[in-house]
Amino acid sequence: MNNKLTPAAGNVLVELNRYYKKNEMMPSRAELASTMGYASPNSVHLWFIRLQNLGYIKILKGVSRGIAITKLGKTINTQTSLKAHMKGLQ
Repeated sequence: MNNKLTPAAGNVLVELNRYYKKNEMMPSRAELASTMGYASPNSVHLWFIRLQNLGYIKILKGVSRGIAITKLGKTINTQTSLKAHMKGLQ
C-alpha cells in the first residue's frame, strides 16, 4: 500500500480544513460527500481512514463530526499548499 498522500486524499484534507475554517466545526460525512460530489458518505469515511493512517487526521469514535485535524494535517489547508506538499513527495 502506498503510504504517501495522494492528490485525491489531499483534496479531502483541504476541504476539511476549508470547512472547519468557515464553520468552526467539522462537516458531517454526508455534508462532505455532497460537497465533494461523492454518492455516499461511506466514500468519505474510507478517505478518513486513509488520512488517519497517514497521520493527517484523528477519527474520534462515538463523537458527532468526530474528526480532528492533526498538526501535520493543518499544514495542507489550500490547493497551493497541497501542490507544494505533493511536489515535495516526488
